[in-house]
Amino acid sequence: MAQTLIGSRKLQLAYPAQAEACDYRICAVTTGKLYYIVPADLRGHMEDDIIHYQQRLGSVPDSHVFLPLATAYCKAGKYREAVETCLQGLEKYPDYWAAQVVLGQAYLMQGMLDEALPQLEVVVREAANNLMASKLLGQIYVQQGRFEEAVERYRIILTYYPECADLREVLLQLEAEIKHQHEETLQALEEWLTQIRVCRDKAA
Repeated sequence: MAQTLIGSRKLQLAYPAQAEACDYRICAVTTGKLYYIVPADLRGHMEDDIIHYQQRLGSVPDSHVFLPLATAYCKAGKYREAVETCLQGLEKYPDYWAAQVVLGQAYLMQGMLDEALPQLEVVVREAANNLMASKLLGQIYVQQGRFEEAVERYRIILTYYPECADLREVLLQLEAEIKHQHEETLQALEEWLTQIRVCRDKAA
């Protein structure tokens, strides 16, 4: 369960913040950084994967093997290495959307929202049905307080994946939050207008 702070309240987000391809579990999400717990029984397996893909990439440096290597780095919590690997691979394959998603995720895991954002926006612009890019992009929008944009992104992706119950739950929570914010704004406006009327009556 992800959490993001909204004013003095917390909005509970009902989906895991990591990609489905990754085996680690989310611990908590705050406004600035993501914290993950990697199960101890998976760490050795992740290191084995890293060594395996490093060797394969060394044998065929111009291959797409950089992507599973970057994914393995993410699983092991080595986000800087994942970023470096993706950037090197994308120099050779600039339109490799899957790599851009992993790159965006690796940036996001480090709290580097500004760097993650353009990577994911490119993917959803070219492939509106990319589920993981849409989820990650929505998370960034929520952390930046851009709830309307997150809602729009989730509504679009749900047209492709209507069976995605966790995402639908997130959408409902965000819509409720937006409604709550609008009600608070309206109440504040009404109080301000009341104060103006009181001041005018006293002046008269």
